[in-house]
Amino acid sequence: MLLHRDRQDLLHRRHNTITRPPNQTTFFSVASEYKIRKANQKTMDPHMFVIAYIVKTYRIAVLWFVMYLLEKVYLDKYLNAVFLEDKPPVGLLSYILVAMAVESVAFFLLLLVLFLMMRRFKGPTNSFVIDGPLLKALFVDYLLTTGLIVALGAVVASAVQDGNLFRYSHDGLRGIRACADILIKLAIVILLCPLYLVAAP
Repeated sequence: MLLHRDRQDLLHRRHNTITRPPNQTTFFSVASEYKIRKANQKTMDPHMFVIAYIVKTYRIAVLWFVMYLLEKVYLDKYLNAVFLEDKPPVGLLSYILVAMAVESVAFFLLLLVLFLMMRRFKGPTNSFVIDGPLLKALFVDYLLTTGLIVALGAVVASAVQDGNLFRYSHDGLRGIRACADILIKLAIVILLCPLYLVAAP
C-alpha cells in the first residue's frame, strides 16, 4: 500500500515538472526592466536633482526681478503713449521677449560658471558632480522651458490686448499688471517642471 502511494506521488511530481512552463527570460522583459532601471536612475539622482533645482530657483529669482522692473517701465510707457502723446499703447509681446532675453543672459552666465568649474575640478578619476551630461540636461531644460514660457506668454499677451477683458487701448494699466502677474506665475509653474529629465543620462 505504501509502495503504491509513493509511486503515485512520484508520478504526480514528475507530471508537474514536465507540464509546468519554464521560467524563461524574454527580450521584452529584459528591455522593460532596463527602461524601469534607467527611469529610476533619472528620477532618483540626488546630485542632478539638487543642482537642477538650484539653477531653476536662480532663474525664477532673476525672472521675477526682471518682470518686476519691466512692469514699472511698461506702465510708464503706457501713460506717456496714451495720455501724453496720444499714441497707440506699446504691445505686450515685447514685454515677454525682453524679459526672457535678459533672463537668458543671466542663465548663460551661470552656465559659463558651471562649465568653468567642470573644466577646473572634473577629472576622469574623481566624482565631481558637475559634468557634461549635467550641463547638457540644464541646457535642454532651458530650451524647453523658455519655449513654453514665450509661447504661452504670447497667448496671455494677446488675450490681454484683445480688448474684451481689459480694454487695453483705454485702460491698459490694469491689463499690464494682470499680464505681469499671470506671466510670472506661469513661468514659475513651467520652471518647476523637471524637463531636464528629457536629456538626463
